[in-house]
Amino acid sequence: MRIAGETIVAAAIKLDGTVYSVPAPGRHHNVMRHMWDTWGDKPGEERFIRGETQGFITSTGRFVMRKPAVRIAKRAGQIEEPQWPPLLYSEDLW
Repeated sequence: MRIAGETIVAAAIKLDGTVYSVPAPGRHHNVMRHMWDTWGDKPGEERFIRGETQGFITSTGRFVMRKPAVRIAKRAGQIEEPQWPPLLYSEDLW
């Protein structure tokens, strides 16, 4: 789906149907810390390997994975090219 004027605004992680994010310039590790603080414990690494999806929140409120986020950021003029193609990382943006 293409939405005119859409930009990438925050790093996010989708886990078990819930999207967690922190405001920019937060990175994915900051989102993980927020998740741990929310749960009151620090889950094992296996929880993030199974079922976890790292991506971004757009200016329209959509969650998008790293690969589609590259197209959005390029179209919006936020980046020229990602540093680690074909995926977008928060380090590419802020």
